Amino acid sequence: MQFFTNRVALLLALSGAVLGATPTSSGYADSCHNVDVYAPNTDTNGNKPYYELYGSCKGYGAFEPPTNLRLDYCLGNSKGRLTAQKGKTLEAGCRNFTLPGTVLFANCDNGKGNFTATSFDLNTIVGNQQGVLTCYGKTGA
Repeated sequence: MQFFTNRVALLLALSGAVLGATPTSSGYADSCHNVDVYAPNTDTNGNKPYYELYGSCKGYGAFEPPTNLRLDYCLGNSKGRLTAQKGKTLEAGCRNFTLPGTVLFANCDNGKGNFTATSFDLNTIVGNQQGVLTCYGKTGA
């Protein structure tokens, strides 16, 4: 019985290595490429505009499907600063998004009628879950 249990544990460990386990909550830059920010789109009801990350991420084996993730699943605007916030309204107060590397730059409303330059390293909260961008348990397509 012990021999069987050890073999199953070894096979499970090796299967993770073979499948190329990828990060689920941060570190997308290690396994994704051609990632950029696109905007604005509208939700399925045609309501508020939103920005998305697009790119290709390592999935199972060598497969690298295209993927996207809404930024408002991950970020919010707090007094003109981009902050990690689950499910907040980001785009209503931010504009001019750019993504050179993993750091997202934008101009966000500080609540006093002025827009301030701000940035946030998305690699700290966005991950790759078998070829799909993800943050805070929300996955892209």
